[in-house]
Amino acid sequence: MAKIIIIIALILGIYGWRDQVVWGFDQSRDAFEAANIWQNHDLKLLGPSSDIPGVNHGPLWYYFLAPVYFVFNGNPNPVSLIFLLALFLSAVPVWFLAQKLFNKKIISFLTVSLYLLSPLFQSYTRWMSNPMLSLFISPVILLLLWSYFAKSSLKIAVLTGLFFGLLIQSDVAFGLFLFVLPIYYWLFKQKLIFKHTLGFIFGFLAAVSTFILAEIKFGGRMTIGLLDFIFKGNSAPISASGAVRQLFDRIIDFLYFTILPFPKLLIVIFLIFCVLKTKSVNKTALFLLIWLSNIIIFQLFATGVSGSGFVFAPSLAALVILAAFVLSKYKWLVIIIFAAQIGLNLKWINSNYSPVSVQHGVTLTSEERIIDYTYTQSNNEPFIIVTLTNPLYINTNWAYLYEFYGQKKYGYLPFWAGKSQKGYLGNLPDKTTDTKWRFLILEEPAGIPDIYVTKTIYEEDLLSDLVSESKIAGITVQKRQFHPNKDPIEIPESLKLAPKILAE
Repeated sequence: MAKIIIIIALILGIYGWRDQVVWGFDQSRDAFEAANIWQNHDLKLLGPSSDIPGVNHGPLWYYFLAPVYFVFNGNPNPVSLIFLLALFLSAVPVWFLAQKLFNKKIISFLTVSLYLLSPLFQSYTRWMSNPMLSLFISPVILLLLWSYFAKSSLKIAVLTGLFFGLLIQSDVAFGLFLFVLPIYYWLFKQKLIFKHTLGFIFGFLAAVSTFILAEIKFGGRMTIGLLDFIFKGNSAPISASGAVRQLFDRIIDFLYFTILPFPKLLIVIFLIFCVLKTKSVNKTALFLLIWLSNIIIFQLFATGVSGSGFVFAPSLAALVILAAFVLSKYKWLVIIIFAAQIGLNLKWINSNYSPVSVQHGVTLTSEERIIDYTYTQSNNEPFIIVTLTNPLYINTNWAYLYEFYGQKKYGYLPFWAGKSQKGYLGNLPDKTTDTKWRFLILEEPAGIPDIYVTKTIYEEDLLSDLVSESKIAGITVQKRQFHPNKDPIEIPESLKLAPKILAE
């Protein structure tokens, strides 16, 4: 039975990978940076940027990517497949953790099955980004913590600190998991041992040493960014009732994305049923629940990250083990859950939805189709592209796609005529006019005000005439012909009301 579930999960992963690999700014930026490591020997101290200005994740992710991109010469198609297959190996430490905690094969089997079929895990098989490393790291941390509380030792303390540091390397926001440590010590009545504390700190500092070196090199910009965020914040105040409701919704989302892909009412009924049936919480369940308390901690820090699906990644192992423990008593429910997980996975794949990606339509397959469209519609003549992207006015994604795919397939690059890309990654040659064909590529705004869409189209209308328009997945591409002597174009009313945006 276990082999059948693993095969089904692998088929789902490959089915989604075939057409739905998410490929946006983050993935192209990471590919460029990985290439810089093996092409230019540019060793990294800073990793991908976070949603807090001045704060970057660790560079560990780049060093994972670099050798794989080197082998496949920058082609993201085989690279994404390699990472998909590698991601299935993260089930190994999850299985070991379940065995260590319960020592029951049925619970370990249910754990791995729930883990591999969970829509959240499957979403990661189509989304290459630094938080995915936490799927490997977090179960190891839990193994080390459980071992330490069973029999404390200096070696385990050092390794625990090291893996906590690696967790922060994967995503700096995961530093909030450090707050669960005092909860463990308090509820497990664990005594602090000075030598072990020093060992934990030593291992931790070794893993986060790149952050320390980066702070020295770049004048403490991360510290400044974090302090600015802590004292100023970046969101409007919320009432106590609103915070509780928000926390409840996050918990429901987590369960829906993972082990209970049912309507909200059914999830609530299941939770009430579990609470009523629970007479006491044993030590093992408490151990897992403490780790899952991070969801509350994240809600105390209102950032763009706290509302994202990928923050659940380090919690997935703990949740599926706890769920497997509960479901081992209600085996009749397991088949229903497996079927629901498979159903939601198929729904997300077929509708091009991912809880870890903010944009729809930015898949590698659809973007390659757009690139093919621009070359064929220009009759393989020189052409210009202009894009509306997320992040706004940063063309890194399309620059990488045209370099790795378009240039290799068609033998030349298009010209770039949008906002200056000085300081950003990408090597498209600049040319504003004097080229017959122009293509305006409009990604889904996903948080960017619609007025920027209006502005981008208006600016193109000043230079060119619309020939045709196509929509591929969630991306619109306009074929345009350069018109050197166009009559004046009326400024759209919305832009007249926003003179600052018009002047940008």
